[in-house]
Amino acid sequence: MKIVFVLGAGASHAAGAPLMAGFLKTAKELHAANRFGASAPQIQSVLDAAYKDLKPVLAKAQFTNLTNIEELFSAIDIGDLIGSFGNRPPASIAELRRAIVVFITRTIEETITVPHTATSITPPGDYDMLTKLVQAKIKKTAGLGRNNISFTVRNSCLRDPPPVNASSANALTHGAREGARAKCSPASNTGR
Repeated sequence: MKIVFVLGAGASHAAGAPLMAGFLKTAKELHAANRFGASAPQIQSVLDAAYKDLKPVLAKAQFTNLTNIEELFSAIDIGDLIGSFGNRPPASIAELRRAIVVFITRTIEETITVPHTATSITPPGDYDMLTKLVQAKIKKTAGLGRNNISFTVRNSCLRDPPPVNASSANALTHGAREGARAKCSPASNTGR
């Protein structure tokens, strides 16, 4: 028997990240409060895509309230694949695709709070309980000489997120070591 843990986007809610349905509203509020710094033009481009470019399409579909970030991400992703999104010139659609990744990343960076000290990052809330459960399963199966646990994190920023093999107790630690990165970098997580 193989045990697989899959964490979806909602798993970050315990750390403060908005759920998909409230993501756009949260990002819009953060943008209005000037929280995005140098990323502000990309954030504005995505907000324009949601509230201006898609407005005629949504009106025809009798759907007037786009609130789910996954729906917007999908629309932009499809637009990038087919080379058409609202009235935007085709050359700007690839930039919009990159901008939505920054939009998602920066919104998560601005909303997540991760307990930490000078030398470690600890899991927030329910992550602590999950970490202990996974470590117990790893120890139990390691004694039987089996490697039967997989741990996968699903992130909308990635088209094909890589699985993390948790074959030893060191694969999942109860807090990251010094030098670990607490935030996803837009430059390293482009989704391409």
